[in-house]
Amino acid sequence: MDELLPNPDDCSKFEPNAFKKEKCKQCGRPWTEHKGVISEEHLQNFLKLKQKAQEDKDKKEAEAQQAIAAKKAAKKRASQDANDDWFLEDDKKAPAVLDYDSDDDVGFRMFGQDSLPAEMFGRKSETVREVKVVNLIDWGECDIADKEEAFGAGEATGSSVSTRAPPVEARPLEQPGDFSFQEPSKPAFQHGGHGNQDMLTEIQHLRQMLADANEEKAIQVAIVRDEVVEKQQQVAELTRQKNEMEAMLREARAKLDSCEDKEATVKVDQVEAACQAERLEAENHAEKVDKAEAEQLAARLAEAEAKLEAAQVQLAAMPAPAPAELPAVSSGDAPEALRAASELWELCSRTCRTLGLEGEASETAASTASDSLQAELQRCRERAATAASAAEQAAAERRQLTAKLEELERRPAASPQEAQAAKALRDVRLHAEQQLAWVLQRMSVSHNHQAELQKLGSVSA
Repeated sequence: MDELLPNPDDCSKFEPNAFKKEKCKQCGRPWTEHKGVISEEHLQNFLKLKQKAQEDKDKKEAEAQQAIAAKKAAKKRASQDANDDWFLEDDKKAPAVLDYDSDDDVGFRMFGQDSLPAEMFGRKSETVREVKVVNLIDWGECDIADKEEAFGAGEATGSSVSTRAPPVEARPLEQPGDFSFQEPSKPAFQHGGHGNQDMLTEIQHLRQMLADANEEKAIQVAIVRDEVVEKQQQVAELTRQKNEMEAMLREARAKLDSCEDKEATVKVDQVEAACQAERLEAENHAEKVDKAEAEQLAARLAEAEAKLEAAQVQLAAMPAPAPAELPAVSSGDAPEALRAASELWELCSRTCRTLGLEGEASETAASTASDSLQAELQRCRERAATAASAAEQAAAERRQLTAKLEELERRPAASPQEAQAAKALRDVRLHAEQQLAWVLQRMSVSHNHQAELQKLGSVSA
């Protein structure tokens, strides 16, 4: 647990990767950097794997050390003479660890009493070995043929009887190539055995080198195979990530295309809504202007009504004229009636202009005064009829506008601009209804004034 470190990326939980078990799938860091967030099961598994890897490493190192020691021993045996084998039998039987005379030691070394290992003192006394005495003298070679000839000559010159023992038969000389009965300790035949031992040592050394090379090659091949497997896993992981990124990219492009189409549609709708809003705003502005003019006309009409009432009061207060005086009254005694008729004419003209009709211009007071009251009333009647037809046409248009507005209200609003446009249409409809009601009311008032003026004209006539 001491080797665990906190995660620098604040990973919530360690989850092993499918290809690399020792790395986290979320943050990509090793298991040693997940302190407190790795489970006990994963931790024990990784610790076991680590311990096993360490044991394998130690085992390989021990095998390598043994191979090096065996190589040194073989090299040492190759450098020794075959005649010294009988003297170094104990060294061969002793373990390689006790061999302190290594070829790597260069120069002379001094050991003290405390520095010498105890094994060196008790090594020779551990096993008691029977002493073998080898006879180095060949008595057969002591027989010389010259002595036999000397003895033979003495017999021939001396007496025929000799008390000398019969001569020892000469041992036949052995062929130089016959080595089957020769002892190994004879110096004459030691050179061939030494060469064979060198060859065997060299062969053993070469075999050991070949085994070491094969083992090293196997280790390198295993390492390369592990690297190839790891690279293949990395390639597979990168391929999978590439495929995922391509799928995400295609999805993002499809979403972007759909968003662009929606944006284009929304822009078109916004442009249409803006145009409709501008049109409605212009209509609303025109309605406001018409309403202001209608208010001015209403004020003037009220003033004309007040003057007409004052004229009626004056006419009522005046005494009835004689029949002979009636023509005088019609010619110039009723200025108030003519002024009221002129104002009524102007009111009808403005009403027609408000309704969008091109009428005649209002005449001045001087020209009106020169006309008769009957002609003025006739013109007012015609103007009022024109205004009535225009009012009926405006009512029909209002009904069409109302139907269209109701249809727009029933249709669900797709955007705030359409809702605003519907509200503007509703306001326009209300203003149009109010203005039309006012026009109709004024038309009825105009008809009433026209009837009164006709009565006044008949009275004046």
